[in-house]
Amino acid sequence: MTSSPHLEEEKDAAVERQRVVQDAFHALSQPLTALHCSLELALREARPDGPLQEGLQAALSHAERIVYLANGIRELVDAPGAGEERSVVSLEKYVREALADLLPVAQVAQVNLRMQCDSDCSVLTAPQRLGQALFYLFESAIASAAPGSVLPLEAAVHASEVVLLLTITRGAKALSAEGSEVEQAQELSRRLGLAIAGRVVESAGGKLQMQESAGQLRLRLRLPAAASTTSY
Repeated sequence: MTSSPHLEEEKDAAVERQRVVQDAFHALSQPLTALHCSLELALREARPDGPLQEGLQAALSHAERIVYLANGIRELVDAPGAGEERSVVSLEKYVREALADLLPVAQVAQVNLRMQCDSDCSVLTAPQRLGQALFYLFESAIASAAPGSVLPLEAAVHASEVVLLLTITRGAKALSAEGSEVEQAQELSRRLGLAIAGRVVESAGGKLQMQESAGQLRLRLRLPAAASTTSY
């Protein structure tokens, strides 16, 4: 059965919009990178403790924030695109790899992540996208957690799915509706990370659910269990 010319035109238009967005973000990254480098150079050459250095430091901080948000928005836009071929992989293996990558971040934040997994937590997914989603998910969880807290990670097979549950005890700053400009930027970065994780998970065949209550955030990552994939 062939698709109608109208559907083909819509598909072509969607592909072109995606290409324009990607090209625009690529073009944006170049002047932002140049601006960041110029500010770093000017800061090194400025007289220590002078008013110029203070202004340059503030400008550099703003530039770094713009670069981070621009890159995050680009990844959020790109996430739903066609992904790699799905295969059977060990969820535990990819979780532990993501945790190892983020260990220095967790140590600075004084947050411990502990993994508990069923003997067989194999899933059918796009491996590279799974790794990307887990990195954003755990990075946002660490940023949300109270210093000194333990983040339990529990993975188990439920019928045709493998469910990864992450329970976060939130920090006082994360709970505050108001805060400094820096704290608001950190909260936005956390939300952006979770949004990217959710979109990437969807493109990998899964789903990310979030449930927020007083002092606690529960994240459920659902992926098709390998045992239920005989029809694929």
